[in-house]
Amino acid sequence: MTVATLGLIGLFAIKVGSLEILGWLAEPEKLSGLIQFAGPVAVVVLLALAVVVSPIPSGSIAMAAGAYLGTFEGGVYTAIGAVLGATIAFSLSRWIGYRPLANSSLPLA
Repeated sequence: MTVATLGLIGLFAIKVGSLEILGWLAEPEKLSGLIQFAGPVAVVVLLALAVVVSPIPSGSIAMAAGAYLGTFEGGVYTAIGAVLGATIAFSLSRWIGYRPLANSSLPLA
């Protein structure tokens, strides 16, 4: 069942990356409008999502954050979003893969 779950997550990531609706994430000009509307919360959420779902480009999110919020403040919120996304990705991989790895015959260090 875990292999099927991983397969579905992979297909979802590929599908999300190919959707036309996410094309605006690659353009910093359009992202700055969203950042103006939602503020720093948008930067943190979008960057965390970009780390968890790999086809979403994170460079344009960081550029738009720096352009609208300023270099220092944009960098701080970009770092917070990246760490949050990495924590979510690590937790998901541990939650999905712990039991199959523990039950396997591979030697664990």
